[in-house]
Amino acid sequence: MIVLNWNPFVNRKLSIESDTGYDDNYVRSLRFDSGKERLYLKNNFVPKVYSLGIELDNQAVVTAGRYNTEYLQFKYWYEYGLRYGILPFYFPRLKFPEETGIYQFVPGSLQYSDTGAIVAAVFSLKETG
Repeated sequence: MIVLNWNPFVNRKLSIESDTGYDDNYVRSLRFDSGKERLYLKNNFVPKVYSLGIELDNQAVVTAGRYNTEYLQFKYWYEYGLRYGILPFYFPRLKFPEETGIYQFVPGSLQYSDTGAIVAAVFSLKETG
């Protein structure tokens, strides 16, 4: 499995936009003849889903070449490196920054809001490992 690193030209200052939840299909239920129901986990690891935001600078030059601003670096990394968020990447674990986790974008969750010099990106990440 290919796991990429976070783009070194993009800041790591993510803001949590809303409450976290859990990924679907990790809890199963078992119903007994008596009518009682028991819930249990399919796996020991239940991925959390985070709704996050990041502010990307669209004016300051961070590297030479075609994709020279922080926003263009992020966009290039997302589209060509992560293949539009399909591939996972390493990032310090949210809420546990001393550990490294593996995250993946939730499909279709990335949205940009251009305010001129700063581009705000809002997206959801799923912790996969």
